[in-house]
Amino acid sequence: MEVTRSFLSITTSAITLPSRANGTLTSTPLAYLIIWPIIAVVTFIGNVIMLATIMRTKHLRNGCYVLMGSMFVSGILYSLLYLAPRWANPYWREVVFICSITQLIGILFIVNLNLHICAIAMIRFLGVKYPLRFKAVSSPTVAYISVPVIWIISILVGFMPLVTFMPYKIDTCVTFGRKDSDILYLVIVFAMLFFIPLIVISVFYATIWKILKVNDINMERHRQRASGSSYERSYHVRAAKQTIIIVMVFAAFWLPFVLTFLLFLFDVIKIDQTIIIQPTQFIAFSYAGANPFIHYIQSSGLRHGTKVLFRRFFYRK
Repeated sequence: MEVTRSFLSITTSAITLPSRANGTLTSTPLAYLIIWPIIAVVTFIGNVIMLATIMRTKHLRNGCYVLMGSMFVSGILYSLLYLAPRWANPYWREVVFICSITQLIGILFIVNLNLHICAIAMIRFLGVKYPLRFKAVSSPTVAYISVPVIWIISILVGFMPLVTFMPYKIDTCVTFGRKDSDILYLVIVFAMLFFIPLIVISVFYATIWKILKVNDINMERHRQRASGSSYERSYHVRAAKQTIIIVMVFAAFWLPFVLTFLLFLFDVIKIDQTIIIQPTQFIAFSYAGANPFIHYIQSSGLRHGTKVLFRRFFYRK
């Protein structure tokens, strides 16, 4: 099997494994054989538990939780179809299909996760801006329309190279290189589907804090009649803070990898890739595993539902 090597390849000398591709020996770092399987397993288990919680808890049926359920499905598939076959498997370069297709699957699910986070943030933003219409905005119907759109966009973005500039070859592992088409695609993926959504979300939450500040002034003027509104305002304040934290954590996980990747892509940094790329890659690709725990901590509904789920499970045992 011929392997078209790319600047995305990150290898160090640690454990020597036989390569059936060219009859020589390739090196797979020990970290890959330990860390990647752990990330894959944690990602799978965390997303399965959160998905089961949403499916088995009746009151978790509004738009946000429907979107979260779809997001957790994405996390499960990400661990099974990308992390496990590509990174937790030291021989992934030896199988043409895995070598060529899993990189596109990875992009698909990264984009998918990003779009889910944006959609959840959008619903909560609209809930704060239009509190009287919150139930309509966060209805399951809105989520059921949004979910297919998110998945269609993700699939189109992920597999576009396969039907355009990077067609699949039966006997060759084709990966991204330094061709103009490859660089343009990667820049669009990282810029249009990472930086721009992050900027848009930041603008949303700046607007949220402005709205809440104005509400604070109005609440002081009408404190005696604000008992019901106070609870509603308190709810939306918590929702705003929680979503801001989720977005900030998302940026903290992904931003170092995205920046270093783009710097290497344009030859701004020319030192050994393994020094910078590999640690940031571990952090970025583990976000889908941390995401369920982040939402568990931030959502009282998920916390309560998960506790009930475990009680039912162990009670039956």
